[in-house]
Amino acid sequence: MTRIKSDIEQGILTMETTRYYFSDSNNTHARNIHIFTDSSMKAYGVRIHRFREGEFIRYGKKNRVAPIKKMTIPKLELMAALFGAKLADHITKSLECEHVTLWSDSQVVLSWLVSSKQPDVFVKNRIKQIHELTSTFKWRYCPTDSNPTDLLSRGVTFNKFQDNKLWMHGTEWLTAEDTLPVFHMTLSSVTNKSRNREKRCDPPILEETENALCIWLKDAQCTCFPDIYLNDTLNKKSSIVKQLDIYIDEKNVIRCGGRISNAPLDVNSRFPFLLPKDQRLTDLIVTSAHRRQLHSGTESTVTFLRQKFWIPSIRQKVKSIKHKCIICRKNTGKPYHVPNAPTLPKDIV
Repeated sequence: MTRIKSDIEQGILTMETTRYYFSDSNNTHARNIHIFTDSSMKAYGVRIHRFREGEFIRYGKKNRVAPIKKMTIPKLELMAALFGAKLADHITKSLECEHVTLWSDSQVVLSWLVSSKQPDVFVKNRIKQIHELTSTFKWRYCPTDSNPTDLLSRGVTFNKFQDNKLWMHGTEWLTAEDTLPVFHMTLSSVTNKSRNREKRCDPPILEETENALCIWLKDAQCTCFPDIYLNDTLNKKSSIVKQLDIYIDEKNVIRCGGRISNAPLDVNSRFPFLLPKDQRLTDLIVTSAHRRQLHSGTESTVTFLRQKFWIPSIRQKVKSIKHKCIICRKNTGKPYHVPNAPTLPKDIV
């Protein structure tokens, strides 16, 4: 049997069971220590369980008050992880442990521990300490609802704490390897594949693009044409409504009517979207159309835009966008003029 050292008894760790541990030398699970870490905005701490007589029992706990200076939750979780790493190092030096597993419900912290990227100085220094203290230990992911330290960091009422199975005996899946939660990122997958891994992103489908356009159009129209809407309905007394034969389609986007509604054309050509002249969205759409037309003239860009949009003073808008285009200014700008010769000096004349 192994007896814990006196320094643990003197306040370094709060012990909740007897002073003698690991009496069953034949049980491999009996020398396994599980340390759970967690943090909140008010406190952070650790909860220690060990295996005895077929179940995991509480072994010790310790918590600290969060710093007065406000910090983000991931950084507080990192401090809790470092706190658990220090206790794990101390326990292994005091007791004979076969395996030590540290658990955290913060996927950000677990990603920091295996990532090859360089974080800020605060995170970098603490990750370095954790690696030095837990180089032979395992870090694993624990869901929040299965983390007993969550009760320690956030606090709990007496009625909920009394006979709490999670606090007293730990999580149910600790004794079964096949039911342990798995974190999607491992050390080998990051350090061996991070440089060669390609970022894949499927292009948006047509429906997604159209839905995004409708959202931007509704925002621009509501901002620049408030007189068109009257209690979320069309204000038929508005002059612009009568002039452009405006109506609201099934997606609540303003469209313009006209005399070509029966023409064999696309619905966007027959009923174009109404766009305000002085809007950032309009500038982006006109710029995109100008580039898709390969920096052609004003009329070509106007014809292309009117297949889907109706913009007041559209030619003036296209000309202003074309004037700002660097490629067009290089190709169609006036040639460089030689400056006028200076006046001849008196000694020459």
